Amino acid sequence: MQETPKPPSEAPRPPGGAVKSPGDAASAPGDAAKSPGESASALSGVAKPARESASVPGGAAKSPRDAASALGGVAKPARDAASVPGGVAKPARDAASAPGGAAESPGDAASAPGGAAKLSGTAATSLGTAAQPLGEDDLALIHALQLRPRASWTDLGRALGVDPVTVARRFARLTRQGAAWVGLSPGPRLFEQICAAFVEIDCAPGAAARTAAVLGTHPHLLTLERCAAGHDILATVAAADLTALSRYTLDLLPRVEGVTAVRARIVTHMFAEGGRWRIAALDPDQRTRLTTVPDTRPPRAGHREITGFDRALLVRLAHDGRASYQSLATALGVSLSSARRRLDQLVRLDLLRFRCDFARPLGGWPVAVTFRATAPPAELPEIGHALVRRPEIRNCAAVTGPYNLLLQASLHSVADVPRLEARLAAAHPGLGIADRTVTLRHDKLLGRLLDPYGRSVGVVPPDIWAEPVSVDLT
Repeated sequence: MQETPKPPSEAPRPPGGAVKSPGDAASAPGDAAKSPGESASALSGVAKPARESASVPGGAAKSPRDAASALGGVAKPARDAASVPGGVAKPARDAASAPGGAAESPGDAASAPGGAAKLSGTAATSLGTAAQPLGEDDLALIHALQLRPRASWTDLGRALGVDPVTVARRFARLTRQGAAWVGLSPGPRLFEQICAAFVEIDCAPGAAARTAAVLGTHPHLLTLERCAAGHDILATVAAADLTALSRYTLDLLPRVEGVTAVRARIVTHMFAEGGRWRIAALDPDQRTRLTTVPDTRPPRAGHREITGFDRALLVRLAHDGRASYQSLATALGVSLSSARRRLDQLVRLDLLRFRCDFARPLGGWPVAVTFRATAPPAELPEIGHALVRRPEIRNCAAVTGPYNLLLQASLHSVADVPRLEARLAAAHPGLGIADRTVTLRHDKLLGRLLDPYGRSVGVVPPDIWAEPVSVDLT
């Protein structure tokens, strides 16, 4: 399928490098997945979800080993899979990729789009093992997959200077650990069809954790952050239109047990979203090998409206963004050519993109911060487009409310927050930052449920086209 990655400036890598990836060579031969022309056998690893990455604002970068938190243990990702669109699923037993560089999903079952399923045992956790920081080889592979999320193991191995089987085994280990995964990212044209908002949620005293767990099961709530600020939760919410978003934020969210207040800031323009963010673990020559020439041909005739078939397709890809065309066709009961054609259309119509995410705290980016700012209306487009070129910025959106700009960055340390703010103020005198909020914990990232280390422990496939009437309230 055609890819569209033209990465923005990349986040600097922590100085001093990271530890080498242990255990890559220890994988059994059966852990490698087939790519065209390769002899490796199909992978048997467990695919896990996780969160978004972030970047460093110059100086004061800390190494991944420094960033690994000293929590007592680690949540083990669950081993179950499939779910209904809009419902909740544990990570599939999918493994690394099949022909064409995509992973098969034998454990998943195709299902009809619709209401939300209750999360059952998603966070079956064990605190028995210590979290390990990601190594240099891990970060290099993650960067390569950020540039080419569905590239074949052959292409990835060529750029990384290792054989394809080693690359497949390495990614299988990362997905088993929930430390990295490939999923979906909304294309820029999709934002023209839907309605999104950043929603601030207040909770009753002592209820934030329980409320976050309930909200995490909602397919319209894409990302969920618990904050060190006046509000307890910052949620990224999307629905098919303003009417559906209003129903969700006015009629449903306030009824969730533990919620005491809801304030929605509607996105009027999305300058950039987190799928464009890159780390800087590859050298320029490696990046060049993985950067494809953008396809300038007009897309083949295809409808821009998201259909029921598209929703079922997106559910499969939410579990495994590297799923092969053949596995998608089999799961959805269509021909290989039909699955390939529609997926390629969605990408070329800029409705869908793929992204590689990883456990940021284990990769050296443990700090996420949200800035609320005001820019002169006439300067807002220029400032917004300039901000997204900064390597630290992950999301940037024009919003309604007392401030007209919201931007989110990923950093190496809390001390980087005021340094970044000072640089933004110096570069954009018309930009007034009125509030800065540090995320204490990401509980959900674009449909992926995360543990305290940012590792994926479950999947709630986003289904923003479903009517928001059947979500869990308790």
